[in-house]
Amino acid sequence: MVTGTGNIPGTEYSAENNSLGFSCGDGYTQPTGRCIYDPICLGEARYGHGRGMCQWGTARWATARQMAGRTSSDGTPTGYPRQDWRWIVAHYYPDYTLVKGAPLIIDDDVRIIGTTQTVRMCGDGSISSGVDCPAVTAKAVGATGVVIDGPVRVTVDGKGFTWYKVQWSDAQIGWVPENWLERLLAIPATPTVLTATAVSTNQINLSWTDNSIDEFGFEIERSLATVGPWSQIDTVTADVTVYSDTNDLSRGTTYHYRVRAFNSTGDSGYAGPANATTHGLPPVLTAIDNKNVNEGVLLTFTNTATAVSFETALTDFEGYSEGVEVMFQEPRYSGSTSALLSNSPNVSVSTASLPEGTPVPAYSS
Repeated sequence: MVTGTGNIPGTEYSAENNSLGFSCGDGYTQPTGRCIYDPICLGEARYGHGRGMCQWGTARWATARQMAGRTSSDGTPTGYPRQDWRWIVAHYYPDYTLVKGAPLIIDDDVRIIGTTQTVRMCGDGSISSGVDCPAVTAKAVGATGVVIDGPVRVTVDGKGFTWYKVQWSDAQIGWVPENWLERLLAIPATPTVLTATAVSTNQINLSWTDNSIDEFGFEIERSLATVGPWSQIDTVTADVTVYSDTNDLSRGTTYHYRVRAFNSTGDSGYAGPANATTHGLPPVLTAIDNKNVNEGVLLTFTNTATAVSFETALTDFEGYSEGVEVMFQEPRYSGSTSALLSNSPNVSVSTASLPEGTPVPAYSS
């Protein structure tokens, strides 16, 4: 799990996290600073500090069994579908992103994470006794080195850690459990070919080219000017190269964007900036003067409409085939145009029967 800036966060869990009698309320788990809807634990009394991943909630989601009162033998159906571990992790840690890791291998650059680590090594250079091997040094968070041996899993010490032997940057050598080692990735390559396309009064679509294989995700920034100031509006996960911005956009306004990749080592350069202008006001028809027409004579006139940069892509035209004359749906039946209608009913033709010589009032449709 990584944060929006690519760091590996600390996480919490406890036995029963339901907030019955607490501020979030029944049916919610309550990590610091927010409430997460967790109906599978409805009615249960909290057991533990109530933050992070709920152990009994995890069991209920995974099995679809109620296990009321933390009784594992209770097989009463919960009424919710079973979920896999990826879903469960995302459910309890919605602010973090699950990224796929890879085992460390020899020659990987690594660093210490979490807390200062005691580096150990037995007399023969091995880690055969695990935590019972003598300490040779201590390395603070951020200390770097290169993997030169491992992995070796040790169980004789009752701990079961998997160890890697590291030659540290100060030339010292020793073993550390993989739990506190993080691969030092290269800074991801800069994405390119950022494009921004306005599709409505309140949506701009972005796309870019991903040039990296080791990014954790992409940060998307927006500004009202080419030179900034810039604000991060969202992040997306690795390999995603499209994004739809619908975050408080105003009509007829130009927005500038830039995108960069990130991982645990740092941030790439930016793709962009690219800009697009949201569509303006809908077209306004010029007023039509009264017309005089004789009975039975076709009345023909032209009219104009003006708008500020307004267009909408129509995607649901009626198909045309031999014997079918109607090529378009009426607007009220059109998924891409019905939202633009301001009047009801859906009038498309206005007719009237008037005595000869009577002025014809203006009609609009």
